[in-house]
Amino acid sequence: MRLLTIIIEIVLICYIFDRFCLWLERKGCLYYRNEKPKGGALGSALQELNAKLSPSNRYVIEMKQNEARFKKSEADVPSEPSDCVNEKDNSESF
Repeated sequence: MRLLTIIIEIVLICYIFDRFCLWLERKGCLYYRNEKPKGGALGSALQELNAKLSPSNRYVIEMKQNEARFKKSEADVPSEPSDCVNEKDNSESF
């Protein structure tokens, strides 16, 4: 009997909490079940907070950017380094 009373109390508390959250959502204070949040200043602030709390995501993004820069710099390097050495030698002889 005691267990049944506890279960009924838990269900009643969950129902009251649900109704309270829906009321807050209608007032515009909470995004709970029916409405989805729209972007804004608070969203970008929370995104920065998320970046502080989980830096591994930022690390992955930085590594991808570094790889892209490395590939671009490799493409800029001449294919035959001996030409560069000969040009330097010729310029030093003048």
